[in-house]
Amino acid sequence: MTQIFHAQPLNTTERAVDALARCSGLSKAKLKEAMTKGAVWLLKGNQKQPQRLRRATSLLRPQDKLTCYFAEEILAQTTEPAILISDEKYYSVWDKPSGMLAQGTREADHCALSRQAEKQLCRPVWLVHRLDREASGLMLVAHTREAAAKLSALFAAHDSKLLKKTYLVNVRGQTSTQGTILTPLDGKDASTQYRLLTFDATQNTSKLEVS
Repeated sequence: MTQIFHAQPLNTTERAVDALARCSGLSKAKLKEAMTKGAVWLLKGNQKQPQRLRRATSLLRPQDKLTCYFAEEILAQTTEPAILISDEKYYSVWDKPSGMLAQGTREADHCALSRQAEKQLCRPVWLVHRLDREASGLMLVAHTREAAAKLSALFAAHDSKLLKKTYLVNVRGQTSTQGTILTPLDGKDASTQYRLLTFDATQNTSKLEVS
């Protein structure tokens, strides 16, 4: 369950963690952990969108507004680390493990690939595609706006000569040797091609290559 706390400073010398502790009743230790893991958002008076605030000692201005999305069970989550496959400066390639989010939620981002890449490479990160939390596999992340735009365009083009996404999946039952599924996804036309790799009769499962 997520508890939501809002805070505004009493004066220009009040630290973020002090304002949150005053308004939430939570200990400063818990709040510092929550801030480090991405659960606290700051909306500055001259901004339209809030940004994560991680520094507990940040001094607030009178017009600033803090929001803490405190979910103890989410903050306690852990995950295997992602593996950096290739660093190409403007983008990087990662092997995301199963159980890791591609991008953080409002409650936290410490178990997200985007945050791990940002911390490890000390660069900003833009996601250009997603991979479900339960799935493991390669992900591209961009480190400049220009790279993000170009990579996003490649994904949007759906041109297999330029960029192709291939998955290995296990499904129940025995499938045909190959086939095409034309079922729409999220209200949009979709075409999924699959090829049978192996069938395990004891488990009644098929391993497929899917694109």
